[in-house]
Amino acid sequence: MKFFAQTGKLKHLSLFALLFTTIAFTSCSKDDDEKVDAQARIKVVNAVQGSGDINLYLDNQALEGSAVAYNEASGYLSTKEGDRKAQFRAGSDVKTNFNLKLDAGKYYTVYYTGTADASSNLVTEDDMSNPPSGKAKVRFVHVSNAASAVDLGVLGASSRLATDLAYKASTSYQTVDPNTTFVLYSAGTANVALTMPTEIQAGKVYTIFVSGATNLTLNYKIVAQN
Repeated sequence: MKFFAQTGKLKHLSLFALLFTTIAFTSCSKDDDEKVDAQARIKVVNAVQGSGDINLYLDNQALEGSAVAYNEASGYLSTKEGDRKAQFRAGSDVKTNFNLKLDAGKYYTVYYTGTADASSNLVTEDDMSNPPSGKAKVRFVHVSNAASAVDLGVLGASSRLATDLAYKASTSYQTVDPNTTFVLYSAGTANVALTMPTEIQAGKVYTIFVSGATNLTLNYKIVAQN
């Protein structure tokens, strides 16, 4: 009888240990999830023609993976939320200083803009929600200092997706068909500044940014967000 009593106690202790381990694991998992959720995500774009690789620094620390050449974009890079002191640097040379306010769980793109001698920045918040079935979702960002205001349309369409888009401005996200060809016009005219064929796919979200220091070097880059 004493043996069976001890066995019963051991079973109770084992169940208690299992329960404690489960609770501890759940608590740790929750803590881990909260830590992940406390991160913001940043994509870095270099839109300054004639520049070399540029790095984004946050609170005097280089954001790992942020070095990008002209007309290129990084992937989304995780960093802590909050108010951050930001810089774009080329090597040890500080090109521009600015502040970032980053919210947990949100996605941002930070653009290096202007010219190699007079650089600046632009920050956008990125919408990661999926487009309707069979469609793509596209936003345009105007970061070419060669062009003032521009209009945006679809090849073959009479109406325009956006009009009078200023330098360092962006459109709302537009729902479009896959493989759409877009056209950039001088604002308020039929003068085509740039024709932009794409291979965008259904179910994807994109940003297309327009850069270039002169009308002859005006170009575009398609950046997938998902």
